[in-house]
Amino acid sequence: MSHPSAPAVAVPAVLEAAAEALRAGWQPLPLRPGAKEPAVRDWTSLRLTAADLPRAFAGGANLGLLLGAPSGGLVDVDLDTPEAVAVAGELLPNTARISGRSQRPRSHYWYVVPEPPGRASARYEDPLDGKVLVELRSTGGGGGAHRPPLACGGWPPCRRPRLGRAAGEWRAGGGAGSPAVAHRRRRRG
Repeated sequence: MSHPSAPAVAVPAVLEAAAEALRAGWQPLPLRPGAKEPAVRDWTSLRLTAADLPRAFAGGANLGLLLGAPSGGLVDVDLDTPEAVAVAGELLPNTARISGRSQRPRSHYWYVVPEPPGRASARYEDPLDGKVLVELRSTGGGGGAHRPPLACGGWPPCRRPRLGRAAGEWRAGGGAGSPAVAHRRRRRG
């Protein structure tokens, strides 16, 4: 898990965010420093405890989350185009958890659902040009890990290293608990 130029111990902000994610019922996953790839083999079956975190996040590891069943039904709706971002507020259920990078700050809508999809990812493409519009990320496979707005590692610098306070912070309301449970009703305009 170590990186030649990375510290031999866990970065405190990342370790704190991993512990906070675990307390929220989400399964933290160490990612390679500055990357999206898991830092461990067999990561889909990894289940960390609080005691495991310092070792798992040593070497400058960044923080990801196992999505779906391992994290209590946490799923990510990943909006891949400006058009999808533009209509998301009207088409997706309300959530207290919306995140993204500086270029597209509202491109990830997070929900906790009672029965997360069993497949890692479902992609929805534009029928005209084949471009991916939206991806639902859930349990297992490549779609089962995602960097949330929790840690500093590969993300823009943190303002405050607490859950929901990173540069990729949650954009809607809500505290450090789990995101709002997805409701099957549409937003009323």
